[in-house]
Amino acid sequence: MELNRQNNPNPESAEEYPSEEEVNRRVEISSEIIPSKPEASVEIGEEKVYHRKDTSCSSSSNPCIFRTPFPGLEFQEPQLASIGPYHKGKILPLEKYKYSFLEKFMSRTRNQGKDLCFYVRHMMTLEWRIRRCYTEDFPMSSAEFVEMILVDGCFIMEVLRHRDRSEESEDGFFPIEPWQIPILVQDLLILENQIPFFVLEKLFDLSESEEGTATVSLPTRALKFFDLAFPRSMDFSCKSNHLEANHLLDLFLESIRPSNPSTISNSLHLFLNTVQLKMMVIPKSVYSILKKTNTRNQAGVSKIAEDQDQPLRPLPNINPKLKDICPDRSPNHSPPSVHLIKRVMELRTSDIEFRPRRADKFADINFKNGVLAIPPVTINDLFLTILINCVAFEQRSKRSSKDLTAYVSFTCRLIRHPTDVEVLCSNGIISRFSHNDEKVAVFTIALVKSF
Repeated sequence: MELNRQNNPNPESAEEYPSEEEVNRRVEISSEIIPSKPEASVEIGEEKVYHRKDTSCSSSSNPCIFRTPFPGLEFQEPQLASIGPYHKGKILPLEKYKYSFLEKFMSRTRNQGKDLCFYVRHMMTLEWRIRRCYTEDFPMSSAEFVEMILVDGCFIMEVLRHRDRSEESEDGFFPIEPWQIPILVQDLLILENQIPFFVLEKLFDLSESEEGTATVSLPTRALKFFDLAFPRSMDFSCKSNHLEANHLLDLFLESIRPSNPSTISNSLHLFLNTVQLKMMVIPKSVYSILKKTNTRNQAGVSKIAEDQDQPLRPLPNINPKLKDICPDRSPNHSPPSVHLIKRVMELRTSDIEFRPRRADKFADINFKNGVLAIPPVTINDLFLTILINCVAFEQRSKRSSKDLTAYVSFTCRLIRHPTDVEVLCSNGIISRFSHNDEKVAVFTIALVKSF
């Protein structure tokens, strides 16, 4: 498929902004899609295409798709498919199938007059709005950029559509193996691997509106796909229709936020006031969130947060990796920038009991009568991907709440040695299907250090 277009590297200097009708007239298609050639290019138009409307990511001009603030941590690069501009050009296993997915997407609506030209027109009118969703200016021509967005968007839509269909496709084409689904879910939840959600909504509306079969909303369809690797409560699907999101990671984050953040805040305050206050200090990230959500205990929390860190006991037989990340402290070492909560093994000596808790959201922590109840989790690659990228998005976004950051700050500081992991495993809080104790401890300490 080839469309021709000259590019203006400086869109702001354009003297006039054509209407959508003018955009439609300027698009000419010179050949059909060639699914077998993933290198097929989209060359758009013969003249400049700019649109006066849709010039921001949302109601604000703030970007919503960022570079990670934790560049040294794992689980932040795609393994099967790159989405969007940050990782474009990487040779990944599913890249060669993207144009086949594009052809399959187009084949369902050609008989309605919605061919490649139709979809390209709509993506062209959204181009500058899409570009402003990213924190970087990419040296890509309009042709390259629109091609990337359309191809990646159709790839995602076909993946989600396949999950939502009970019958097998007519031609049986779906090159993604079942064992690859959890890895693909990871890829779609990486902060740097996103395209704006309004692009997917546009493709969804244009392709489904006249079929009469769109009984499931796009947010619900996406969350059902994520459920294949990270199941959630069944009754959550009825609420997903009302979720608003900047991209797929944002949508997923909204679906896992604590059910009642203020209740959890109260539980954490009670927990902090129960455990030997003079020997315990609050992480700054947790403190800032508790301060906003519970002003009644603000004075007491402030006093705790101002205390000096207490020396940590030496960790027996610690792996060298752990020593590098969390070295023993001595009076000669300056205090770290982030305060520390006592770890699991130390809390046990303070008569704190750990129990698993049944809850719809894994961040719904509760503390009552000396029992710290934490919903069970399986700490595998997918869960670590979720934690890192959700926290990374919360840290970068000016408008996002910091609920998951508080959860990660609290729980990760409970785990500073493999023996802490062992205790939580024995209590049923960390699943036996998780990574080994040492790997979990190394990761949690590294994540806390990155804050």
